[in-house]
Parts: sequence; C-alpha cells; structure tokens
Amino acid sequence: MNNNKLPAFERLMIFTMSFTIGVLLYRCIFSLSFHYVFLLWNLFLAITPYLVSKQLKKCNGLGLKAVLLLSAWLLLFPNSPYILTDIFHFRQKDNIPFWYDLLLYFSAAVNGLLPGLVSLMKVESFLTTQLKPFWVKCSILFCLFSSGYGVYLGRFLRFNSWDSITGTKKLLFVSEQSVIMPQEHIHLWIFTIIFGIFLGIIYYTFKKIPALVRQPKK
Repeated sequence: MNNNKLPAFERLMIFTMSFTIGVLLYRCIFSLSFHYVFLLWNLFLAITPYLVSKQLKKCNGLGLKAVLLLSAWLLLFPNSPYILTDIFHFRQKDNIPFWYDLLLYFSAAVNGLLPGLVSLMKVESFLTTQLKPFWVKCSILFCLFSSGYGVYLGRFLRFNSWDSITGTKKLLFVSEQSVIMPQEHIHLWIFTIIFGIFLGIIYYTFKKIPALVRQPKK
C-alpha cells in the first residue's frame, strides 16, 4: 500500500477546486479583467482549518500541542463559511452572463465550505476521545456560533484572522463592547445566532448523509 497516496477527500477537493479555478481563469481570459480573483485567496483561507485539523491525529491527548492546534483552528475556522458571504460582491460585470458568475460563486462556495465541515468533523472526532459526550456537544455548538461571530467580524467589521495577532487590542475592544453592550450590537448577535444555526443545520445534515445513503431499502 502506498502510504503517500492522498486521501480520497483531498483528491476530490483538488478536482473540484481545479474546476473552480478553470472557470475563473476562463472568465479572466474572456473578459480581460480580474474581477473575482479574490476567490482564489478566499479559497486558500477556507482550506486552512482543514490543514490544521489534520495535525490533531498526531496528538496523544489534550496537551499543550493539542490546545494550540485547536486554538489556531478555531481562529481559522470562520474562513471556511465566510466564503458564503462573497455573494455580496456579485454584480453584472464585464458583459459576462450572470449565470456564469453565479456558477463560479456556487462552485467556490462549495469548495470553501466542504473543507471546513470536514475539519469540524475531525475536531469533533478528536474531542470525542478526550471529553465526555455532553462537553463534546457543547464544544461543537460553541464552534458553530463562534464561526458566525467570526464571519460577522470579517464581513461587516473587516477584521482578518491575523488581526488576532496584529490587531489584538482593537479586536478585544470590539468584542468587549459587543458583550458589555449587546443592545448596541444587536445585528451582530442576530447574525451570529442565525448563521450559527444555519451552519449547524448544514453540518449535522452533512454528517448524516453517509448513514442515509447506506440505509437499506424496506
């Protein structure tokens, strides 16, 4: 057996991302413009939580290494569902059919969201070996709603993942104000709750698909 062979999921993602990149490249050549090339950067950011979550299998327990990996993953995880909000950028541009740009968006959105969902599954699988079921469920819910919070900070307040390092004071101030005076940040909390529920529905549906496919016919 070839131990260097890529997992099936990663081979699938390479194929589907190649499709997205091809659609985008054709658009750039045909329109002689670089609109939507930001999707490439957002796709790169979207796969970072998956890359971090893969390292958890090297951890024997919930030690310092695992805690650092989980913390890094939690900071990067919103990058995956964030790509869903890129639809805000889409307008009729460059005489390209709107359906073509919509196909480009949906392709990028799927390719950005899937690695995030799989990374959450890896995190849940790791936590299952370390914590009691109740705390695992609480941890996953925390991750889902934290992701909604992170997406809002990124999309509407224009924070980036690295602002947790380079702009710590500003990020902490905004977070502190949103907690101390929630009535002044009502849109933030409504978005966080609704987006967290929405992402949770997608995640738990995604987890159930293999079991539904294997379910025998009556």
